[in-house]
Amino acid sequence: MEIRKITESDRDEIVRLYQKSQAATHIPNPDFYPPDSLDTELYSRDALDRYVAVMDQKIVGHGLIENPNPISLDFWLNGMPPSNNARLLELGGAFVDPDFSRKGIYSELLSHRLNIIRKMGAIAVSATWITNIHVQRQFMKEGGEEVARQKVPAGVLCLFIFK
Repeated sequence: MEIRKITESDRDEIVRLYQKSQAATHIPNPDFYPPDSLDTELYSRDALDRYVAVMDQKIVGHGLIENPNPISLDFWLNGMPPSNNARLLELGGAFVDPDFSRKGIYSELLSHRLNIIRKMGAIAVSATWITNIHVQRQFMKEGGEEVARQKVPAGVLCLFIFK
């Protein structure tokens, strides 16, 4: 498997993959994020870098590094040690082709992005839906600590800081 930065020509395949992942997992909630809105939802984010996992020339996963979502920023800052002024960067937009689940793709994308953020001297933060138990476990396995839960119109988010 290769992890690489996306190209503009990847966009349609990434959106189809996001829709396929949503259909299989119901994350994000399709009642709040209809499948035809996922392109806008994903590409309107304040992404610094986007990555894809590729196997046999097929995109099988996606994840991005972005500036923190302003609606969650205070929750993350409250979970930080008072003397820490490091830049926060959010791990977001991560999903894997359901046909390729349980092959370590999500873990590799997470580790890859965490390493990049750490090399930048920043602190990684992330949010996942309260129903997304396997991602919460993966976050904890990678050193993530849940610092808050936040109610938003689409549900409840678990907010993590990676130390």
